Amino acid sequence: MSTVRRYLAIVGPTCIGKTGYLNDIAQRYPVEVINLDSFQVYAHFAVGTGRADIQTSRAHLYGFADPGSPVPVAEYVHRVTEALADIASRDRMPLFEGGSLSFLRALIAAHPLRLVGLRPPPDADVMRYIDARIARYDEDVLVAEIRSALDRGLRETLVLQDDVVYLPILDFLDGKVSHEAAFERIRVNLRRRFTQQMREYAAFDVEWIDVDADTAIRLDAVVRSMLTQWG
Repeated sequence: MSTVRRYLAIVGPTCIGKTGYLNDIAQRYPVEVINLDSFQVYAHFAVGTGRADIQTSRAHLYGFADPGSPVPVAEYVHRVTEALADIASRDRMPLFEGGSLSFLRALIAAHPLRLVGLRPPPDADVMRYIDARIARYDEDVLVAEIRSALDRGLRETLVLQDDVVYLPILDFLDGKVSHEAAFERIRVNLRRRFTQQMREYAAFDVEWIDVDADTAIRLDAVVRSMLTQWG
């Protein structure tokens, strides 16, 4: 009896470092990345969302949507199916990456997935990951992205009104809060989203890998085993 071939998805909470590991994998193996983040589908908003296609060119479903028109999960799944066929035509392996639980639920209903998740080691300080993420932002570039979005009339879009990264900075630019208050709000919001996502992942069958000195080695072994199955 033949075994159903599953697609590999690297998942996990915000700020855990998925994109960095993904970039290393994409540079060394015949894979093409498919976005699994519900905000990274939108055009223009690349810096604040940390889009993976900034680092790798072999990527799909990043920045394809008009920021003013929300992407239904059904449309996302349809586009995934098209991307899978496109990748298969080049005999490469698709690799999903992202942390959107709504997209993930819909994707699991449509395609067989192997979920490999990145999480902090036991007793790790979660704020260390969040502060590292904030430190990686080029604030001037991020502010320029927001100002450009305002010039394009995108103030009321889903992304710019999201009170995690974009809205606190927008409120700072509008003079509603101080710079310090805006970035402290980002820290608190990211911690809240991190905790919420980890709680929601409990409903999924995830093979967890703790983020430590050996994470890249363990992910490498996962990718190589999947490539063997794909032939």
